[in-house]
Amino acid sequence: SSEMGASAPDSSEMGNVMHETLSLNSIQAMSRMTSSDDNPSFTPTVQVIHLKKLSSDRWKVILSDGVHYISGVCATDASCLVDSGVINVNSIIEVQKFAINIVSNGQKICILLGAEQIAVNPGDRIGDPVNIDKVLNGH
Repeated sequence: SSEMGASAPDSSEMGNVMHETLSLNSIQAMSRMTSSDDNPSFTPTVQVIHLKKLSSDRWKVILSDGVHYISGVCATDASCLVDSGVINVNSIIEVQKFAINIVSNGQKICILLGAEQIAVNPGDRIGDPVNIDKVLNGH
């Protein structure tokens, strides 16, 4: 019947609304750049899906656009963003400055240099992102 579409939005639809907050394909775009200096107007919205303290002022972060994720670290200057709660697990951030480094095994990592929180933390991971390295090296 035609009444199928009249029901209240279910949680998956609500998830899609949140999904649209993230900049689609931004992780792939970031991984192809050397740094945000390549395109200063590119300030993608991503989600922090993992956060781990490496040392007193070094944090490992994993950033996701809902489709892909990239491993990275907070630059020492950006560790204050963790302390202030801007960068937190599941937080939605706008990446303002970053650099991409290639480590010895060829994996690309993102050095997060500047970001700000631009949406309420949804409390959950958005989408089911896969490692961008698998995509980049899968050809």
